Amino acid sequence: AEEAEETTRLMTGRGGRAREVLLVTVYEAVKLRNADANSAFFKDDKSDPYAAVTVTPTRGRAITRKTHWLENNLDPAWYAFPNGKPATAEDAAAGRATEGVTLEFRPVSSGAATLRVLLRDHNALTSDEDLGSVSLPLRQLPWKGEAELQRWFTLSSQGAVRLGLRWLYGELAVVRGETHDAPNLKRTLAPLPGEGRPSGPGRGARCAM
Repeated sequence: AEEAEETTRLMTGRGGRAREVLLVTVYEAVKLRNADANSAFFKDDKSDPYAAVTVTPTRGRAITRKTHWLENNLDPAWYAFPNGKPATAEDAAAGRATEGVTLEFRPVSSGAATLRVLLRDHNALTSDEDLGSVSLPLRQLPWKGEAELQRWFTLSSQGAVRLGLRWLYGELAVVRGETHDAPNLKRTLAPLPGEGRPSGPGRGARCAM
């Protein structure tokens, strides 16, 4: 009982409100809208997508972090070196990089914040264009163990994005909730708003922002 009380204290802090670190990993997207289909400059030009992830609290300012953009790709996959610099699938295969770009948000109160992932088309000469988004209250994310929660989410326009979501608690990285192994996630967890299951993953070359 004393151990449970101590864990609760670490997780909630003063006043019993959870103050956590949220890690959002953007892995890939599929079947994105081609915002450059009618480009006047290049006949075969395609969208140059990146993801803008925003956490909006009930009070205070929203926090937005972005991935690097990928050139001419409607099925992009993101990779990163340990220092966060953009990498390729070849770098990951060689063990020099990992799949996905992880964005850190701290501190976050799970019951009073909204997560929004917006896919955008990078443009050098004109304003960037929206390719679709997904939003959900963080309180609807299931609490789980050290393994992150990975799911596909349907975008508002067309296509889908694969995200990894993980909660940590301060510098101690105390994680709350049950641990579900990956094969059982879809059976044990209720669907989240905007969740989708596309036909397959995408792969793409990278281009730095």
